[in-house]
Amino acid sequence: RGTQRDWDEMADVLAETTRPGQRPSELLELDRQCHEIIWRASHNRFLTATLDTLYAQSDRLWHMYLADVHDMGHAVDEHAAIHSALVAGDADRVAGLIEDHVNSFDAQVRAAVAERLGAPLPSSA
Repeated sequence: RGTQRDWDEMADVLAETTRPGQRPSELLELDRQCHEIIWRASHNRFLTATLDTLYAQSDRLWHMYLADVHDMGHAVDEHAAIHSALVAGDADRVAGLIEDHVNSFDAQVRAAVAERLGAPLPSSA
């Protein structure tokens, strides 16, 4: 249901991600903007409300472990591929790329949590 205007807006956000010196927190904000553009383009307020709630929960985890996530640029690259498939109108490819994106996020956060929880406790000396 997205329009060229939606995809142009997403392209503008993606262009921002290529600016040198982006901090992980800035990339996270651009990540959020890409998600919101896609949700809004669905024209489904129930889906948007549900995804907004779920994103708020995952965003909390992302911020807790952001320093432990090693490759924020990977998420941006995934958005660029999703954008290309959206522009091409390839729904099957979009679905697969989004599933991969969600699974990648899950794996990165799980690895960061496991790494932090597996680290030895600081000594009290």
